[in-house]
Amino acid sequence: MAYKNFGALVALGEYDAFGSLGKFGLSDDLTIKGRLAQFSHALLYRSHQARLHGFWRGGLLWLVDRINSRVRAKIRLD
Repeated sequence: MAYKNFGALVALGEYDAFGSLGKFGLSDDLTIKGRLAQFSHALLYRSHQARLHGFWRGGLLWLVDRINSRVRAKIRLD
């Protein structure tokens, strides 16, 4: 079996992300950045969680993360 490069995605905090998608479709090398790369990174992360923990537990982890982001303070003051 030959190695197939699907690229790499890197999230840089909450504000930026970059990705290189390797040989994808008609292009030899596709580079994405900004919100599209952030969204792609989030989808990839959640799909890995679903594979590790199962569909329902992965969905529950996503839901808990969404609730915590709304309820918890943005800054820690201790």
